Amino acid sequence: MLLSQIFSRIAVLFIVALIGYIAAKVKILDEVASQRFSKFVINISAPLLIISSVIGNSSLRGINDILLALLLAFGYYIIMFFVAIPITKLINVPREERNLYRFMLIFPNVGFMGFPIINSIYGKDAIFYVSIYNLPSIIFLFSLGIYLVRNQKDQMDFNIKQLINPSIIAFFIAILIFILKIQLPQMINDTINMLGDITIPLSLLVIGSSLSTVSIKELLLEKRLYLITVIGNIIIPVTILLLLRLIIINKVIIGVTVLLVGMPVASLMVMFCHAYEGNVELAAKAVMFTTLFSIVSIPFLAYLLSRFALL
Repeated sequence: MLLSQIFSRIAVLFIVALIGYIAAKVKILDEVASQRFSKFVINISAPLLIISSVIGNSSLRGINDILLALLLAFGYYIIMFFVAIPITKLINVPREERNLYRFMLIFPNVGFMGFPIINSIYGKDAIFYVSIYNLPSIIFLFSLGIYLVRNQKDQMDFNIKQLINPSIIAFFIAILIFILKIQLPQMINDTINMLGDITIPLSLLVIGSSLSTVSIKELLLEKRLYLITVIGNIIIPVTILLLLRLIIINKVIIGVTVLLVGMPVASLMVMFCHAYEGNVELAAKAVMFTTLFSIVSIPFLAYLLSRFALL
């Protein structure tokens, strides 16, 4: 894929997000609308997008690909937990902020950012791989993620019910459809595809709207965010790219893994900080800073993938 094509596809995504930003600034979109859009995406359109990604999908080779993607996803979160500990010490993050910075390194925005970016670069067939990565992402977010933002860091507030959500249910339905080769009526397929396709623009509008509440001037003064963002959004995904291309032959799995790892910080960090009395201001700045930085970092990662013939 040519560099101009990569930038063109990703530019469209950020233009839609910019429209969401402007719409929020001029009060066309407000917090209530963004919350309702978010609920619609999380509970309806994103699960249907996951299911639609396996309908007529010829790029999935079989159960081995699914297991490989799951292994990579679980391995990433486990390894990054141990990698994030020394990194936050090396860059002299204050002790009271270390766990939040570790969250920034460990948890990319697989859901809201992952779907539109992967869809734009690899197409709808690759969306199913995003749903595979979403499973361990949710498991670790609602266990390790909550632990990292809590004030009482000697407790784990984990409830198995938090793992049961529409996207996870849709993931297992998609696996059944794929393995059993289930053929749905065309009318059902068309309905699922139409509602699933809404996920991408709505996600981007919500992301743009959420960025409208943070001061750019204050954001640029958070000097440690520059370093942690370069490490998390460039150095780590590039390192993973160099390793995976030596041991894995599936180009789509390599590309999806690298791009998802290079996503901005998971927006759930802000909600967790609200719920567990964490540093909400720092969390919001981290999400916005890394999202803005991704305007540069994601095209760069996509360009590297194309240079290695993985696009």
